Amino acid sequence: MNKEHLYAWFKEGTITIPSFLLTNYSTMGLNEQEMVLLLQLQSFIDKGNHFPAPSQLSDRMTLQETECLFLIQRLVQRGFVEMVVEGSQEIGQEKYSLSPLYEKMMDCFLKTLKQSESAEIKKRGEPLYDF
Repeated sequence: MNKEHLYAWFKEGTITIPSFLLTNYSTMGLNEQEMVLLLQLQSFIDKGNHFPAPSQLSDRMTLQETECLFLIQRLVQRGFVEMVVEGSQEIGQEKYSLSPLYEKMMDCFLKTLKQSESAEIKKRGEPLYDF
């Protein structure tokens, strides 16, 4: 392997995955296929393709196009992914947005934090509520 190959490999880029998402995706109601599909969507978005076709997703996964399409639809219905149209409706461009995923992740984090605080207060024997 020469330097040109290594350079090409580096140019492929990286994807950053929040640790909280990696350790809590199942708590958030996601399965492994959905998680990998979300990571693939993020990868495409990072490279400028905001609306990859199911065939493009399928090429990177062990799923058929129809399975990828079904997963995307399910993620949209469950509020993890949003389809956004930028521009006018006549010539608008569709894009996937992962903002809902990050909203859900923040909600889950805050809920987990609140549960931890409640457990700590209970452990110390302090009242949970002030009257």
